[in-house]
Amino acid sequence: MTSHEYARGLVQMADFLHSHKEFDMERKKCEISIFIFDAAAARATLRAVGEFKKDYTDSYYFRALVETGSATLRISIPRSVVCKPVKKLKEVDDWECEPLLPELAEEK
Repeated sequence: MTSHEYARGLVQMADFLHSHKEFDMERKKCEISIFIFDAAAARATLRAVGEFKKDYTDSYYFRALVETGSATLRISIPRSVVCKPVKKLKEVDDWECEPLLPELAEEK
């Protein structure tokens, strides 16, 4: 499924919700989560969305967040797909990562 096919489905759902009686969703935001398990697909997806916020709150996933008003697109990529583990003991303590999009890399 492409992002445009997915968007058409979202429009259909929005039309459905607008055509029925309003009800409380008990959510503050609409969130769409996608998981990508291939480095090339991850790069292509991040290039396609353009600007995103990086989220490092999880030690096993790199997350890119795209926020538009009351909706968030959360793109999750396992660090094992795009990074090399740095082992200090038996467990993975950290990850050594190259920028997914070198042309957009931030200098540290």
